[in-house]
Amino acid sequence: MYMTCLSKIYYLTIMINSFAKEVTNKYDHIFTLLFVLLAIALFAVIVIYYFLAKNSKKFDPARSLDLAKNTTRVFTIDVKNGMVKYFDKADISNQHEITFQVFLNQFVLQERMRIEKWIGELLSAKKNVSDYLEADVIVEKDRRSYYSFLQVQKIDKKSKIIHIESYIMRYLDVKDYGNRKKKVRYNVTNIEQMVTIDNIKDKNKGSFIFVSLRNTKIQDEDNDKVDSLFFTNIKNIVTPLLDNSASLAEYSQSSFTIFYPGISSRRNLLRLMHSISNVITKYLKINSYSDKYVYSITGCLLSNDNCSYKQLVRATKSISLAAMSHENHVMLYDENANTTSDVESSYETEFKSFIEKKDFAIMFQPIVNIKNGSIFAYSSTIVCNNTLFSDALELKQYAFKVGKSKDLFALFNKKILARYRNENISNSKLIYHVSVLERDYILKSLSHTTSVDAKNIIFAFEEEELSEWLQEENEIIESLENLKEYGFSIALMLNRKQIMLTDEIMNLFDYYIISSELSRECSKVGRSILMIHGILDVIEKYKKDIIAYELNAMAAIYLFAKLGIKYMSSNLICPADEMILPVDKKRLNKIVEQVNDKKRNADKK
Repeated sequence: MYMTCLSKIYYLTIMINSFAKEVTNKYDHIFTLLFVLLAIALFAVIVIYYFLAKNSKKFDPARSLDLAKNTTRVFTIDVKNGMVKYFDKADISNQHEITFQVFLNQFVLQERMRIEKWIGELLSAKKNVSDYLEADVIVEKDRRSYYSFLQVQKIDKKSKIIHIESYIMRYLDVKDYGNRKKKVRYNVTNIEQMVTIDNIKDKNKGSFIFVSLRNTKIQDEDNDKVDSLFFTNIKNIVTPLLDNSASLAEYSQSSFTIFYPGISSRRNLLRLMHSISNVITKYLKINSYSDKYVYSITGCLLSNDNCSYKQLVRATKSISLAAMSHENHVMLYDENANTTSDVESSYETEFKSFIEKKDFAIMFQPIVNIKNGSIFAYSSTIVCNNTLFSDALELKQYAFKVGKSKDLFALFNKKILARYRNENISNSKLIYHVSVLERDYILKSLSHTTSVDAKNIIFAFEEEELSEWLQEENEIIESLENLKEYGFSIALMLNRKQIMLTDEIMNLFDYYIISSELSRECSKVGRSILMIHGILDVIEKYKKDIIAYELNAMAAIYLFAKLGIKYMSSNLICPADEMILPVDKKRLNKIVEQVNDKKRNADKK
């Protein structure tokens, strides 16, 4: 492009000079000088226009949206001054500033008024304003193919500044269904043609699910028809969760059934049902359907007593209305229940069962000082067994939702502290992983515990979870400061590549912990190691001690030691165990010696 432009300018200059020479033969030298000056001026104008046009294209935010389709973009909207700053989470150092009007121009014309109205309501005294908005964006030629899911992170009404995250997503295209790798049969609309349970060889294995949808605007419960495109989209987002052994069929214009011979345990059935619930909930939210549609997912395991299609529909449909009005939308059919009121939410049942059985373990792993081989602390991790909840955090989130956080914290706290006290390791600290949801119960529970010195406890919070509470930043800061005033230390668990917390919060922590997810990157090369360097560059400015978790390769141990980090845990040193095990001094000394020898050899080079 550069050569083409310069060639045209070159030939234009030659033509002008040639014409100037002809004029010179007829007129005096004054006219020649004027033509030469005109050629130079024209050349300068063309060059300046070309570079301005090139740069404006380069920084056009509407065009650059194409690059943001696979990342999260953060906007800081300064309404008072009419300016917007933005950056991609994947490239936080590369920030741009545009006017508020240019920000609006990224969206299609019909959406701009909605966005302005929404931003105005967020800053007003109006209550119950949605903290998210979906709007079509301009991405090259496909203007209606993509939409932006705008999620509010923080609002400063006094300064009129709003922090928003934008996720660029593609609208679901029902025509793409035929190209899916996983093809699930659901084109049968006649129930009598449906694959029946009688065709399954082992009638005692498998599951049946009934998914029902309803338009809340229609009061007549007998008229349960929903929009056909909406219904098709729901089926399309559910089918990727199934494999080829499953069969999906429409039962009505607002409900469908799923036979799944491959799922024969209550636990796996519940996991599938909650996965379906998650994708439907997400679809309703990002398309602003949450107020228009409700749904229920009911299911049961196959048995000889319910092996006909009609029996299964009757059993699951009978509790679908109860599930429709329930917060979790998911219920299992219980053959022993007399009425639908006896059927509880699966999460509710699972939580009660977990509290009663106390089916969990606390795993302890030593954190060692790799420089001198001493034990700095023991990390405690909660492992949940035989439960629907995927991990301890999900369990804590449910407990918070139902007002049982205090009971659950007391249950875990009793076992963790009892083991720590009984092992008589007062010279070592205890890293105690907690959720921000438990912050109000920590001091209340531990203020009665006199046998544990507060200075030996380090409460570890997850950065990802804390960043979701930035709208309540002042309350979070107050809670963390209260823990420190009482004598406890606090640590921040870093489990992703970007850090979204403010400097004020980051400065409160006494330790930063590189989680196992990030530390595993150290076993890789090139870009992954550079990512670790980048994270360390960010947190080292706070001048706090750093701990590296689960460095299960000598290369990773050496890399962190080379970077100046002395506290780390590794299965090579001592694996996690329910008991607080002593460290094998011989093994540890050998690793410390290898690391120090390698560092000395590197320094000589």
